[in-house]
Amino acid sequence: MEYRLPRMEDEDDIRDFIRECCYVEECYVMLKQELLLSDYSKWVSLIHRYASLGNGKWGRSLLLLAYDGSRLVGILPIRYEISEDYAFLYGNIGYHVRPSLRNMGYATKMLKHGLEICKEKGMARVIVGCDRDNLASSAVIKKCGGVRLRTFNDSYGVNDYYGIYLSSE
Repeated sequence: MEYRLPRMEDEDDIRDFIRECCYVEECYVMLKQELLLSDYSKWVSLIHRYASLGNGKWGRSLLLLAYDGSRLVGILPIRYEISEDYAFLYGNIGYHVRPSLRNMGYATKMLKHGLEICKEKGMARVIVGCDRDNLASSAVIKKCGGVRLRTFNDSYGVNDYYGIYLSSE
């Protein structure tokens, strides 16, 4: 798998990914920063700026594209400089796998890659959340060492938040 920040030549892949997600009514895709409403080149610049300079209270973060060969498999946001309060709302790591490629081990590979990056950034613990009814995501988090820390109920539903402790070995 290849993980990298978005490039200008990725626009068609990303828009195809979004279309597939919207087709199964998942239009909230983790491509935040208003991609659907903005100019693609400005969005790519914004993602690169957040990676190098940060974004205020969010700090520096990565939004990586996960490719398997030439196919965009998923999106991997890694928020390694946010406060613990924000981590409990948004998680340090998120992952969104293309609907047609789920249950093939990609989410586990993506989360493990995100954990490696967080460890390299000096983090001792990562917080990862998922909807309580998303049993597949919960299983991925547990498989990667997640231990439930808390449950949070808001207007969007019930979410479980897990801690994954990164060894210093």
